[in-house]
Amino acid sequence: MFSVFVFQYWQTKSDYSRERYVQALNFGKHLLLSAIIIICFTNCARIFVAYFLGLEAVAYYSFYFRFSMMVVMIQQMISIVFFRKIYQSDAQELDYYFSRLIPVVLLLSLLLWWMVPLLTYDLFALFETSFATYNGLYYILSFHCIFWISLALNENLIYRESLSSKMNKAFAIILLLMISLFVFVYYLGYLDLFSLAIINLVCLFLATDMQFYLLEKYKGIKFKNNRQINRLVLVFFILSYSLIFLL
Repeated sequence: MFSVFVFQYWQTKSDYSRERYVQALNFGKHLLLSAIIIICFTNCARIFVAYFLGLEAVAYYSFYFRFSMMVVMIQQMISIVFFRKIYQSDAQELDYYFSRLIPVVLLLSLLLWWMVPLLTYDLFALFETSFATYNGLYYILSFHCIFWISLALNENLIYRESLSSKMNKAFAIILLLMISLFVFVYYLGYLDLFSLAIINLVCLFLATDMQFYLLEKYKGIKFKNNRQINRLVLVFFILSYSLIFLL
């Protein structure tokens, strides 16, 4: 095997460029850091739930989070099927499709939030004992996944435009803001599953909006329609959550 490796190396030696090799490593370094930070935004709230609220709260959060995540499969399917198109399409074309996809995801999320409990109520004892209390948490997490999808869709374009380094710096600041808000609200005595999930959702929205800002500032790429749609989704969440669960 070693001899085969040496033979292949000598065959391709003339194509080797140390400068390109280092450039590729630096590119991968930023992507790896992006993946870690994005996971903290989208999928690590349970760590904070466990730290601040205890393991029982983690069980409730995880249960409803699993159901809300069903819409995330849409984004994963799109990324697999249209991966090449996402990296090669014109930004305005992507803005057109993404701005129409997000409302569809919103409608599907609301449909699942309404239908899943009806269809599975008798299958899961935890639904029967906790749904009346944690229906609002399920609603928040449904919107959480909408912004997760929007973040992931923009992520591909951020990588294509080599903006991952700038995105990481901005995301690190938002992540610190999110953790600071958790601590602040906790010491005020108001941190529960609902407030923690809402803080996480708002910071996830800020991260998504920051992606739009970076694309426009550094590359002149305006995702005007999609950015407006994301802001309208946040406004709709605030109004609908207040009307359904707070009034």
